[in-house]
Amino acid sequence: MSQLNLSPPWYIFYRELNAFFSKDAGVRVVYDDEKFDVKIYCESGATADALTYLLPSEKEFGGVTLKIIVVPANKANDQAFIYLCDKPKSMYDVYNNALRFNEAVRNIVPVSGIMSNPIIYVIFDPEIVQYWTDDLGDANGVRTTLMQEIAKDIFIEKDGVFFCTDLVE
Repeated sequence: MSQLNLSPPWYIFYRELNAFFSKDAGVRVVYDDEKFDVKIYCESGATADALTYLLPSEKEFGGVTLKIIVVPANKANDQAFIYLCDKPKSMYDVYNNALRFNEAVRNIVPVSGIMSNPIIYVIFDPEIVQYWTDDLGDANGVRTTLMQEIAKDIFIEKDGVFFCTDLVE
């Protein structure tokens, strides 16, 4: 009799974060199974600052809370980054700082929307992203998706920010 082994949803969320930042040499994602946390190590303080603002500090999965901790290269504590979290210059600057070294990002475009409200389009390369996941939602333990879909899952929803995939050239 075969036994079915599935990863819990918080581990699948870690894999999603890991897949998203896999093309950013300055960001490393590490999961700690004992503490139920994911640490995101950033070589750039500006990237860490922006990710602290854009990512949730924790994510609830039923009765389990996964902590998401952004760690800058200089190991400064999160209070050093509070100025951006309270009053960001612009959402364009925040996303540009967070994603400027991620090779999956093709462009970040600010446009003027209705009544001059800014709209930001984060445009990803037109490529399929695959990563290992052993939940029942995907065949053969491989998730197949786009970077824009992962971005929608991992980032806190912000008004006027849209994730999309560029046209195939």
